[in-house]
Amino acid sequence: MAIRRFSAPPPHRSTPRLTIDNLLKISVGRARLRFMVSKNSTGGINIGQRNTRQRAAVVAMLEQVEEFASAQDIHARLVAAGEKVGLTTVYRTLQQMSAMGAIDTLNNESGETLYRHCAMDTHHHHLVCNECRTTVEIDGGPVEDWARDVAKKYGFRKTGHTADIFGLCADCAAKQA
Repeated sequence: MAIRRFSAPPPHRSTPRLTIDNLLKISVGRARLRFMVSKNSTGGINIGQRNTRQRAAVVAMLEQVEEFASAQDIHARLVAAGEKVGLTTVYRTLQQMSAMGAIDTLNNESGETLYRHCAMDTHHHHLVCNECRTTVEIDGGPVEDWARDVAKKYGFRKTGHTADIFGLCADCAAKQA
């Protein structure tokens, strides 16, 4: 089956060409993105409701960003890479991907929503540095056990939980010492 490519960016742009090949590589081994980025019957891609280059650029950028980032941060990185994408499009794409479970979200201590495409496909939690936003994914097992035990102790039937830990990573803590 032949794969159709996106139109090439204008020659004056220095950004790499986004192709369906590249976007499909993003989804390989990433179960939560597999249903977000898929080929349609005409060989194009489906990203949410509308197939646009801007949405494809947001998906591609999420693969490159290792730490949690705000919509404004992601938008700024896209603009710096030469992509013409509106902040509203970035917000809508991130919200849709979050609703689909394709990316993780959390609110930092100031209430700002941050987004990240995580490497773990299983339930997990995060350690997030307040300074540099370095993120460590931790297995949910011990937290699951604790949440279940606490709920049982107080007569609750646990239906869900969130647990993300904020602080300073070793590098940032050393800089402040």
